[in-house]
Amino acid sequence: MSTTTTPETTAAVGRKWVDDLEARLRGAGAVRESGSTQQGFYHVPIERLPRLLRDLIDEYQARLATVTGIDVRDGTELLYHMCFDDDAFTATLKILVPRTTDAMESITPWLPGAEFIEREIHDLLGVNFPGHPRMKRLILSDDWPDGVYPLRRGFKKEHGRPRPEDKARSEAAVASRGLTPQQTIPASDGKRTMVAIGPFHPLQEEPE
Repeated sequence: MSTTTTPETTAAVGRKWVDDLEARLRGAGAVRESGSTQQGFYHVPIERLPRLLRDLIDEYQARLATVTGIDVRDGTELLYHMCFDDDAFTATLKILVPRTTDAMESITPWLPGAEFIEREIHDLLGVNFPGHPRMKRLILSDDWPDGVYPLRRGFKKEHGRPRPEDKARSEAAVASRGLTPQQTIPASDGKRTMVAIGPFHPLQEEPE
């Protein structure tokens, strides 16, 4: 007996799969905010996100494409974009990292591909990731002032000017790498400004 596959039956199978996935997300406390047959946006309690991400990877063969960070009034929204390639579906899991803590448990210890993503978000938005094995600066220069995050609302250009203590920290960091100040370019010497380019995440590139 042969079975004929039509666009309607394919869509029904796809919808059933999405329904099953969404039932799993609801069981973890996720609330669907919007979406379509190819993508969905879900708000997740911050304390349940790490376990949920791991379950989606282990049980559904999902992959983390990237994480988007947005500065909002009460903290930082982090959007974890999970792709289910075989089913052409993307689930974006959104959490709010409150300003009172500025902390979200790191997923890098069990998902090494998240290392640079978390470091970049820490540099630019000030979110801390307890448990990260190598939380060092990635985007910002060594002499960038501590506690100044350029993608937060209210940031002004002058906030990023190095202070004496920042320059001392930068010199110590340079020395720890076996270099001399003459072998580096300062972030700003009054005439030139060094702009860090990258890291570049290929998955953020728009498809043609």
